[in-house]
Amino acid sequence: MRRRILQSTLLVVAITALVLGGPLAITTWRLVEDIHRADLLSRLEQVAARLDNPGAAIDRAAIELAVPTGGRLVLQRAGEPDQVVAPTWEASRSRSRCRSRRVMCSSCRSRCS
Repeated sequence: MRRRILQSTLLVVAITALVLGGPLAITTWRLVEDIHRADLLSRLEQVAARLDNPGAAIDRAAIELAVPTGGRLVLQRAGEPDQVVAPTWEASRSRSRCRSRRVMCSSCRSRCS
């Protein structure tokens, strides 16, 4: 008798976990995707603000800070060859070190907060 009650209780718990866990996993996946998409969009807006002046020189170091690690940005301007901005592993390592310590760093040349 106890064994049947235990089995039925475990079965109900397992079914409940599957029924509620599936939608929760999908919702979490979409939420994380939206957060990453918003982060990339804000970085793109920062780069676009720096590049709005058509005749201005491109500050590659400042733009490189907005490109995520492992990412690549291709700058296409009329009358100029395409430029690829991709942070190196060393630059991304110093960037993460800078963000975590609140120190003056050489990669972004400013006081990190």
